[in-house]
Amino acid sequence: MKLAQPSREDGRKLLPRRSIAKSGFALVITLSLMVLLVVIAVGLLTLGTISLRKTSAEAGTITARNNARLAILLAVGELQKNLGDDRRVTADASMFEGAANPHALGVWKSWSPKLADSPLGAAPKYATEKESRFVGWMTSSGKPKDLESVDWAKTGASLDPVGLFSEDADGFTLSGSRVKLPGAQAGLRGGFAWAVVQDATKAKINISGPEDANDRDINDELQAQARPNLVKSDNFKQAPDGWASRAGRVLSLEQAKLDPDLYKGTGTIKEKADFTTNGYGLLTDVVNGGLKTDLSLAFEMDKDSFEKDDWNGIKNPLRAKSTTPKAYGSQGPLFRPMSISGSVPVELRFNPASTSFQFPVAAVPTFDTLRSYYRTPFHLYST
Repeated sequence: MKLAQPSREDGRKLLPRRSIAKSGFALVITLSLMVLLVVIAVGLLTLGTISLRKTSAEAGTITARNNARLAILLAVGELQKNLGDDRRVTADASMFEGAANPHALGVWKSWSPKLADSPLGAAPKYATEKESRFVGWMTSSGKPKDLESVDWAKTGASLDPVGLFSEDADGFTLSGSRVKLPGAQAGLRGGFAWAVVQDATKAKINISGPEDANDRDINDELQAQARPNLVKSDNFKQAPDGWASRAGRVLSLEQAKLDPDLYKGTGTIKEKADFTTNGYGLLTDVVNGGLKTDLSLAFEMDKDSFEKDDWNGIKNPLRAKSTTPKAYGSQGPLFRPMSISGSVPVELRFNPASTSFQFPVAAVPTFDTLRSYYRTPFHLYST
């Protein structure tokens, strides 16, 4: 039997229920996807706005951090350029009385008058050498040429100064001139400042050494103290013992506050300009470059070994050479003698009169003389 398809009164056929359900589901899915896309778009827009605001807020911080990194690189570069050579010496501007920048660090080219090579030469002009061999002050400046003058530390003032060291944090104040970065956005790029100071002129408070004072003679203390004496300090006191372990435990002045046997102050350490825990040095030959010749090993030898002409085929450089006057025997003089004899002729002219006489001179000291002086404590002191 065949059934007729249902229809409405107007004659139009009715759609199956399944077709109606499919059309409604597609509409819901479409609306849901549109809502989801709107939510995603709003979320991305919000995230972009937040990121933009964050970037704008941190722009100054990022610029300052980059400028600080640039200042460090420039300071290290100046250190390598001015102090990379072994033949350089440094000094604080405090050596000049009434210096305007007493803690500024100056660099000089080292020099020796070579008096041992030319004992009869004219007296050197030390003041001229100090001026002509000056390299510069280790701080930033908008006018670098000003730092090449010794007088800058005496009377010069930092242009647009930036405080780099303070009394509370470092025990002294020192500023560097702000160097503005050029460019189209100079106002946004800011600037930088830097300065270099040294610890070599400060007393080190964490030096190890013998603990038992009974093992040291009073003359030993006069000859070479085991460590700096802190009795006169306002912040530190002389600890009775524990120095051997303190040398590896106290790594900064702030850590020294945790040692009740060493620290007696309260609050900020006001003597950071005078004391340190990080004083180091190198035995460099500042006149000729390279390392100094260490004679202690030779002077520690017994007399027979020291007086040998050679050590297993290695010539002893401390003995007399072929050019040494015979009066010195086998001993090697420290420098060239003025005369083979014990006197030199001197002529004084007072026109029209003149007079001449023999001027007595002492013999040149030898390495044997230096060794004898080096070994003096061996005979005077108990340790």
